[in-house]
Amino acid sequence: MSSIYERKAEYWARDLADRGFEQAVKAGLDALGWAFFVAGTGLRLWATLYIGGHKGKELVSEGPYSLCRNPLYLGIFLLVL
Repeated sequence: MSSIYERKAEYWARDLADRGFEQAVKAGLDALGWAFFVAGTGLRLWATLYIGGHKGKELVSEGPYSLCRNPLYLGIFLLVL
């Protein structure tokens, strides 16, 4: 039979291990969120600067517009995620 102290030690060890996993998941999700934020901001900035000189003159299919039909909307989508 184990003593009360051994049972408490096992309980605290399991509790700390569980919290460590939760903190790792939270840190990973935070990093993923920041990555989406930076990617969305960068894409919107690139698309805005690229379209500035070409707007209304011709159909733009180069630069960020070669990656998707409307990179401004994709950038906003990434920002909102």
